[in-house]
Amino acid sequence: MRGVAQPPIPETLSWRRGMPAFLGAMANAPDPDNPELPVVGDCTNAGAGHLQQVWTFNAGGRMVTRPAMSVIQGYSESCGYVLGDPATDNGGLLTTVLKYWMTTGMPNADGSREKILGFFRVDPRQPEDVRRVIAECGGFYGGALIPASWSEVEQGQAWQADGPGVEGHCITGFGYDPKTILCHSWGFDISTVDGVFTRYFDELYAVVSAEWIETTGKTPFGMTLSALNASLDQLQRAVAAGA
Repeated sequence: MRGVAQPPIPETLSWRRGMPAFLGAMANAPDPDNPELPVVGDCTNAGAGHLQQVWTFNAGGRMVTRPAMSVIQGYSESCGYVLGDPATDNGGLLTTVLKYWMTTGMPNADGSREKILGFFRVDPRQPEDVRRVIAECGGFYGGALIPASWSEVEQGQAWQADGPGVEGHCITGFGYDPKTILCHSWGFDISTVDGVFTRYFDELYAVVSAEWIETTGKTPFGMTLSALNASLDQLQRAVAAGA
């Protein structure tokens, strides 16, 4: 909130430490481990799957990976995709998928549903706010208009400013240092400096993980659920009052 000092966050942080380098494309790109899978534009649902992987690994020590067909099921339910019909493979809006994730829940392999407690929008033009979301929520859920060259960048490389953005894409992120933000897409990590990040990202959301709180009793930043709700209530009142 304006005029209120924020508690310090780590200068450098990565929630990906100790995890496999490749987390699976979840049907949003060719997957070397599942070559028979269809490749579809389900990046909004794949991003949710990657968040769940990182959350469960850090909160409980065991990474939960939603099977690609479960991710496609979520894509169908939230965005209208019909398996095998390319005319319906039109991607999705981040807010549509977030609302579906919060109310219906993402389908798991065992038939259960993974739900989030809530989400709120953050300005991606403010790199320090992006870092705070990563620290406090265990990652971000974002959208960018990316250059064509970004899809050719490989694990361990960096996204560069390379002409205009031509394609909307959902990207998550799980780490940072003083100069770069660690993004995640198509199953692997890619770094980008602040100036490139702010140029191409136009949406960014903090997502509150129910699984993390249920497992540890607190958010990634150490807040209890009651303290989190009190903070969000205070923020909502401030916004309503025009603060």
